[in-house]
Amino acid sequence: MKHRNLKWPHLKALHELYENESTNARILEHPFVKNLKEDKRLIALKPGITRTLVAKPGYRAYYEQHLHNSYLRYYQFLTQHHLDLSARQQFDEFDLDAFIFIADNKEELRERLSTIRHFSSLVFREKGSKFLEKHPGICKIIYQLLEVQGFPDQDPKNNQWRFVVDHPNPRIIVLCENLANLKRPWIAREHQLELWYVGGNNTTILEQIGADKLTLSIVYCCDWDLAGLRIYCRIKQIFSSKGKSISILLPPDVGDAIPISSQDHNSLWLPELPLSGLDADVFTASELSLITQLIARNKWIEEESQDLLSLLQKNGLITI
Repeated sequence: MKHRNLKWPHLKALHELYENESTNARILEHPFVKNLKEDKRLIALKPGITRTLVAKPGYRAYYEQHLHNSYLRYYQFLTQHHLDLSARQQFDEFDLDAFIFIADNKEELRERLSTIRHFSSLVFREKGSKFLEKHPGICKIIYQLLEVQGFPDQDPKNNQWRFVVDHPNPRIIVLCENLANLKRPWIAREHQLELWYVGGNNTTILEQIGADKLTLSIVYCCDWDLAGLRIYCRIKQIFSSKGKSISILLPPDVGDAIPISSQDHNSLWLPELPLSGLDADVFTASELSLITQLIARNKWIEEESQDLLSLLQKNGLITI
């Protein structure tokens, strides 16, 4: 999943360009906006006025295709929940998607509310477990959305969440190690996908999966690191006991792999063990080849770096 890393002020200003064909907002330093000016040539500085950006031919069509739906979704959410719409708000699209996820899963999160660091690593995984401690303004919005006074000092005893993007007539169930795809539920619903969160130790919810779900294709989408692949081994065993075969979504190659020592990444390979201790019988030849390459290069592939629809298509499961 590729993000533009636009903040709310950028989204507001780009919408103003769409509505009024000009804006005085100072957004040109952002790489995405700079690309619109210098490479795509869809916006420009107004002649003689260095602060004003103006829309050029083609900008309107580009905005409607790539930005309009996002802006409307965020605007409607902020308005519905009485959150500040001003350009002073510096939350970005990651934060906005997280806010929407929190609101959509309010009761589940409230019932099993965890410590601030656990919550941050779960919902704001891209930014790390200490992110919320450093951003009290974001915490304030979370408290408002959940209608709580703060985070507890200890995690609840039962820390098994049920986060699901349901579909009345799904074609495929995608089990997700991380929440990134569940924060964008409209994509899943548009393509008849049902998403289940099964990260960490959250796999026991699969024990109660209904018989009707077992008739569908079930695939696992994860980080290709030791932790993600260990979860796959556990999930594969759970479904095997039910007489159901599942598969893992295979990235096309190691091109998106990043160093294992990436910031906030703690799952390390165990090169002293064959296949880092993973059960080779669980994986296909292609999967074993990728794992072997990743271990040899000391790299991993992050789930969020993969576009879910493209991944499903490349694995022969859907046609876009």
